[in-house]
Amino acid sequence: MTAKNNRLCSLLFALLLVVSISSVSVQAITNGFPDTTNTYSNVGTVLAVGPDGQAFPLCSGTLIAPTVFLTVAHCKLFFDDFLAPQGYTLYMSFGNPIPIFGLTDVNTLIPVTQFIPHPDYVQATDIHPFNPHHGSDPGDLAVIILPASVTQGIPLATLPTLGLLDELAAKNGLRGAVFTAVGYGSQDRFGNRSNPLPRMFAFSAFR
Repeated sequence: MTAKNNRLCSLLFALLLVVSISSVSVQAITNGFPDTTNTYSNVGTVLAVGPDGQAFPLCSGTLIAPTVFLTVAHCKLFFDDFLAPQGYTLYMSFGNPIPIFGLTDVNTLIPVTQFIPHPDYVQATDIHPFNPHHGSDPGDLAVIILPASVTQGIPLATLPTLGLLDELAAKNGLRGAVFTAVGYGSQDRFGNRSNPLPRMFAFSAFR
C-alpha cells in the first residue's frame, strides 16, 4: 500500500470511528441511545431484501458527499458471497426508524446500484471462519454511489483532517478520548432488534 493510500485509510478510519457496523456477522450498537432528534441524520443503513420481501439490516455508514455513502468493504463481499446467490437485493435507507423484516416497503428504500469496495481490502481467510472477508483491515472501506436527488436535505458528515489520529497520538490526545458511534443494530448483545429499527448512538473510549 502506498503512503498516500495509508494516509487516506487513516483519514477514513477516523470517520468510521463514528459509524457502528450492524450485521449478521459483525458487532453492532448495543445498549445505546435512540437518535430521537435525528442529530445523526447522515448515518444510514444498507439492507438486504430477500425474494419474499423480508429486509435485513447489514451495515451502517455515513453520507460524506451528496452522492457518496461511506461504509465497509466486508459488507459488500459478505452480500456477494452469501446473500446474492439466494436472490437478495441491496437497498439503503436514512430512515429513523426503519421498518425491517416483513414490515418493509421497498418503495421507500433507495436501490443500491454502485457499491465499490476499496481495492486494498485484504480478503483474509484465517480471521473469521464464517465470513472469509471479515477482519481487522485498514482497507476495509467501501462507498455506495447515490443519485444526489435522494440525499437532498441531509447534512454531510465532515471528514477529519488528514493525519488527525497521528497528531492526537503525538500529543497524547488519544488517551481517554471518547468517540461517538452511530448506527443501526441490535438492542443487546444477543442480537435482538426492535422493529422498526431505530438509529442509535453510543460512546466508546479509543482503542
